[in-house]
Amino acid sequence: MSIFDTGFVVVYFVAMIACGIILRGRQESAEDYFAGGGLLGGRISRIMVGLSIAATYFSGISFIAIPSIAIANGTKIFLILAVFPVSWVVVEGFFLRRYLAFPGLHPYGIVAARLGPRVRQAISALFVLLRLGWMAALLYAPTILILTTMRLGNHWFWPVVLSIGVSSTVYTVLGGLRGVIVTDAIQMIIIMVGLVFVVVLVLVRIPFDPSLWLAKLSASGSFTTPSLSLSLTEQFTVWGILVGMSVSNLASSMADQISLQRFLATGSYESARKSFRYSLAGSAITVALLVAIGLLVTLYYSFNPDPILPKATDQIFPHFVASALPSGLRGLIVAAILAATMSSVTSGINALAGCLTIDFIRPTRRGLSERSTLTLGRWASLGVGLGATLLAGMISDMGTIFNISQTVLGVFMGPILAIVTIAAANVGRVSETRCLWAIAVGCLVGMAVAFSTAQSVWITVSGLAATLVLGFPLPGGTIRPREQSGR
Repeated sequence: MSIFDTGFVVVYFVAMIACGIILRGRQESAEDYFAGGGLLGGRISRIMVGLSIAATYFSGISFIAIPSIAIANGTKIFLILAVFPVSWVVVEGFFLRRYLAFPGLHPYGIVAARLGPRVRQAISALFVLLRLGWMAALLYAPTILILTTMRLGNHWFWPVVLSIGVSSTVYTVLGGLRGVIVTDAIQMIIIMVGLVFVVVLVLVRIPFDPSLWLAKLSASGSFTTPSLSLSLTEQFTVWGILVGMSVSNLASSMADQISLQRFLATGSYESARKSFRYSLAGSAITVALLVAIGLLVTLYYSFNPDPILPKATDQIFPHFVASALPSGLRGLIVAAILAATMSSVTSGINALAGCLTIDFIRPTRRGLSERSTLTLGRWASLGVGLGATLLAGMISDMGTIFNISQTVLGVFMGPILAIVTIAAANVGRVSETRCLWAIAVGCLVGMAVAFSTAQSVWITVSGLAATLVLGFPLPGGTIRPREQSGR
């Protein structure tokens, strides 16, 4: 990369760390640190929370996975946009009002109160395992992408990983959730601006003839429609996208502490509802841009053949960034990759630290003051951030990045989503023991699907279904509250 590109990236790093620290807001308790004190309900705050939620859905993995999927599978992948209306109906229509009616500021507090503290600790343990591995994967993936786009040797791997991981950890430890939300919102804007510039650049460099585009896409096999097949082994069918990906998307919104923290931070159903709408809009726009980039890069190389174009689809977009983008724009894309990565990493650090502090440490240390809990939360943030950074260097031999992330998320997210849904529904009595068995069976079913020939999008669905079948309470009265604190 040019000096200009390098300077762009350095300025980005410094600016994000500064914003995260300067805009951290009040930090007098664990609730301030992990949930913004539930005071982020103003109009600007709602927009920032919405953009923050959207930013956490995307990482450096997205910059590899989504364009490569579009390159390999063509136009049918646009059907993925249909998952957002499904999320809107379920999350806004069913979940948010019920979830936010419960008092407290900890994501899984509703589970402890209605299903028991052991159930909360069980799903919290699953959350810690899945997000720690996920954070390592999303640090590893963009590092490889950055090395490719900057044409750096493998000896730069650890310096890049440490730069991303340590800088993210620093402003998360000091900034808390408020600092994370502000920087996430800025990073989401950088992501969308960078992607728009790439789309415009490609459109400028190819003939503007939509009929010729269709002909080129058809000739390359990219003009496709999804199959109506009911096969679980066929990739990207209508049902796989509408059911499998919709459930995965719902898990991100309803079961993931990263999203739940932000809903609680808004302080009310109305604010959370509006923030969620902003997040859906930002997510849908970003997915559409990434899919469009995959197809446009296919068109670009059909008009501009490249003898050294990689055969592996997940290497084509990085090759395009490195070889086809001009100086300046290349730096912006690297900054966008960093933004996508750091927004997810910082959100993961804060959520995991909150989980460890509130669900595991505080219950064992009765009488712990708010100031001491806050200090523990900061130390937990530091430990999680550094741990994920070191783990990122150990996953290169675990298979394709996309399948790793989908498998790890899918096996545990299904049972977590089921338990949070049961708690929010509050329709009957259920014992802690029954819930714990349901969680265990749900994880085993998810693992069985993960090791079968079924596509990875069905992992979360299977775990969700198994846990709901075994754990959903029979009709017969409202669940009695077990615990009114500790959320």
